[in-house]
Amino acid sequence: SNSNATTSSKSSSNQIVKPNLKHHTAFLSALAKSGQDELALQFLAGMQDGSEVTLSVNETTLVISPLPPDLVALNTVLAACAKAQNYEAARDLLERMKAG
Repeated sequence: SNSNATTSSKSSSNQIVKPNLKHHTAFLSALAKSGQDELALQFLAGMQDGSEVTLSVNETTLVISPLPPDLVALNTVLAACAKAQNYEAARDLLERMKAG
């Protein structure tokens, strides 16, 4: 019960969390809310690419594993484009979504 939870917490603190689609979408959402449409588009491209992509954000380096985005991730990037009034990029993304 309680001791298991403590033991579980201690053992998991030494483990590295491998990012999954939820992590990627949360990051895209943060980019969208802060008006970072270009970075969101780059991050999305990294998710869709067949190899790891490295992005530099300020003084932080992000390594993006190839991970197919779902509809939520794609809509999040559309929201980033809309917030930044980058309608051309939003239209391009919609066309790519329609094409599959």
